[in-house]
Amino acid sequence: MTEIILQTWSDSNMAGYEWRWEVYATSNGTHWSIKARQIDEITGKVYRVRGTYRLKSARGVVAGLYRVFGNEMLSDAGIDWEEVVWAFRQASPSMASAIEDELKREDLREQARLNPKPTPESRRRDLINQWIHQSNYPKSDSPSSNGMLRVVINGRRHRAVFKYVETYFDEHGCFPTGEHHVDVVLEDLSQSVRPGDGLRRNILEGARIELNVVFPTDT
Repeated sequence: MTEIILQTWSDSNMAGYEWRWEVYATSNGTHWSIKARQIDEITGKVYRVRGTYRLKSARGVVAGLYRVFGNEMLSDAGIDWEEVVWAFRQASPSMASAIEDELKREDLREQARLNPKPTPESRRRDLINQWIHQSNYPKSDSPSSNGMLRVVINGRRHRAVFKYVETYFDEHGCFPTGEHHVDVVLEDLSQSVRPGDGLRRNILEGARIELNVVFPTDT
């Protein structure tokens, strides 16, 4: 039986408890299984998460990882595909390459589904993002150990500025310029994200965002 650690990270709480998460794969030579466990760093006790079994193809392994990471105990974590592929490459280079190919196909399917060809809406979205890129607003400098909190905060702030610019354009027919105080309530869109992508789910949660933004003055 082959076992490889695909992804691992540590966590703790204010009560002083510390634990380590491990998402791992096992193989009996013909099939793969994807599993997860939480290990108490103090007592060594192991708590197991329901896995997925008898996976033969890269597509099955990818789906299995989404399912394991979709467990509510792991819902705040995200899949690090680079780390996963690297781990598989140590034990099964062929499966690692097949997973990379499957992820590329998945991206193409998702792009084709979401935006099969440029539309007026997509062109408008690109223009708004370009305007935001030229703007200045506070970015989070949270000292989160893995940077996830910083990514979530900055992702929500970008959503808020995007919504503000979009609304302003609809009302005034032009983009905002100069300094503006942005006060936006974001709609909760987290349920639109598939299980396993906890980072994006957190970014798309509902929230009220207030911040000052300096937009370009040259329209």
